[in-house]
Amino acid sequence: MNKLKIVKIIVAALTFLLIFGFLIAAGTIYKKVNQKPKKIDISLNEPTGSQIADYKIDNKNLYVLIKGGNKSDRIVIITPSGELSTIKTNQE
Repeated sequence: MNKLKIVKIIVAALTFLLIFGFLIAAGTIYKKVNQKPKKIDISLNEPTGSQIADYKIDNKNLYVLIKGGNKSDRIVIITPSGELSTIKTNQE
């Protein structure tokens, strides 16, 4: 009779762990599915008179062509994390 009680306790414990694991997995999936994308405010720090002439998205990076502002044309690269890099184009 003692062996039967031990088997019942083991089955109850495994059932609890199975249900608990399922609930944790379901909660994690629910959070990932309903996660809202982060909004990032970015300042390009360009002088007055600068205009965005064109843009392109490639490999999750945003490439922005900026003209004017008493500077040579330049391309600003914005990464998904919000980091900025600037490439000056050659103008003759």
